Amino acid sequence: MAPPASDLARGDDVQIQEASESLFQFWKVGEGLFLPTSNPEFQLPPPLNFLLDLVDTLPVTLANKTYRTIMNHALRTLRELNEDKIIRSLSVTEAHCLHLVLAMLSLAYIHGSAGEPDGIALPEPLAKFLFTVSRRIGRGPMLDYAAIVLSNWRLTEAGEALMKKEGLSAAEVIARDMDYFRARFLFTGSEDEEHFYRCHVFIEAKMAQLYSLFATISKAIGRTETTGEAAQKELEASLAIVVQTLEHVARVLEEQPAVWRKLEANCNPFVFFYRMRRYLCSLENVVFTGQGTFSFCGPTGAQSSLLQMIDTALGINAPSGALGDTLSKIRGSKPAAHVHYLQQLSEQCHGGVQGYLKRLRETAVDSKNEEVVKKAVNLYNKCIHFVCKIREQHLGFVRRYILEQVKAGAHVSGSGGTALLPSSSTSSPSSPSPSSPASPSLPERGEEEDKEIHEEKEKGDSRGGDSPVEMLGQQVSTTLEALVTLTVSPAE
Repeated sequence: MAPPASDLARGDDVQIQEASESLFQFWKVGEGLFLPTSNPEFQLPPPLNFLLDLVDTLPVTLANKTYRTIMNHALRTLRELNEDKIIRSLSVTEAHCLHLVLAMLSLAYIHGSAGEPDGIALPEPLAKFLFTVSRRIGRGPMLDYAAIVLSNWRLTEAGEALMKKEGLSAAEVIARDMDYFRARFLFTGSEDEEHFYRCHVFIEAKMAQLYSLFATISKAIGRTETTGEAAQKELEASLAIVVQTLEHVARVLEEQPAVWRKLEANCNPFVFFYRMRRYLCSLENVVFTGQGTFSFCGPTGAQSSLLQMIDTALGINAPSGALGDTLSKIRGSKPAAHVHYLQQLSEQCHGGVQGYLKRLRETAVDSKNEEVVKKAVNLYNKCIHFVCKIREQHLGFVRRYILEQVKAGAHVSGSGGTALLPSSSTSSPSSPSPSSPASPSLPERGEEEDKEIHEEKEKGDSRGGDSPVEMLGQQVSTTLEALVTLTVSPAE
């Protein structure tokens, strides 16, 4: 059942009572995990359909520096429209499409092309429409991970054919092969940008198996406590389920580093940092005319619910202090249905597998179950090992795609405003990340833009990056602390 509409809207003046259930269902967590429950649609009805042409031509208009001029002309049309009436009439899929389109158009306007002034005020008509549709779907007036990644894909003809032939869901088709889907909207039009988005969608789909596995685990470890002989039988049953399920979880997690390495195949670090990242960074004190001055976190992998779900199910504690506060703010950018699922999972898991195994210390275990308990502990620690590997690999990407691209000594922050690298030496991965290519190949760009980008590199860049990566190093240490050394009390 969906939460109340007021919880979904997170707004004061847009009533979406009649749409709350369909909005919640669009992002409801299930066998497709955090991908939408229905395929994203990329259509807008008149009089908003002209916005699709504007976003489709962004790669050209940003490259030739005509976008702001073209958008200023288009603002005349938006001024004549009643945003409340139009946006209330949209379907849930149309509203999500409009949010993605307006967020991209807004960031393109604010940041402009390479060499143009950055951080300029967003005109009132664009700001008004963006804020209104954001309240309609219950998210912030900013491009986020759910928009640019989770709902910015479409199946290819081959993918559609496979789905019909084998009766698969879209998530199952995506998990088969990256050739079965494409990214829909791009800022730069480069293969690097599309590959970057597609890899994240692919990762989400490959992890979808964890939904049913964690549901099974949460049910097993949440069994009602009993005493005496009944307690031993219940313990034996839950242990068998936990062991069997952890074996599957470990296999899924073990596969992820190879999946994540696909990112490096067709996304050049230089292209990412000096072409794409301009449009994926945070906003600091930007004027949204008619709405106010705001700072927003840009789209970041920290807005994905994957690792938070894994932490919750396994019982890995979230970081505290400033980092914990930053991650809490970032979670406000998630669809409400995802937040609702994570809250439910936390309530059902009772401290996760780690808490379950530690509670066994206070439980009398007969001799025939001792070996099963040891196996459960070993499997749990194996899962923790693979989670560390995933986080170390992510940190390696940050080094290669961000830190190695800037001039030595330049200050670079994460999209959440945090420092890129933690001070603790325990946070560093055991092996260094590969070096960036000395002479990267830069597609689809003229000599003038090359010159501007290289000048920007020489000056160093303080713009926010693709994630608040202080989290990565600290969470490697946090994850390691979740390893369990267990001594159980044998039953008399």
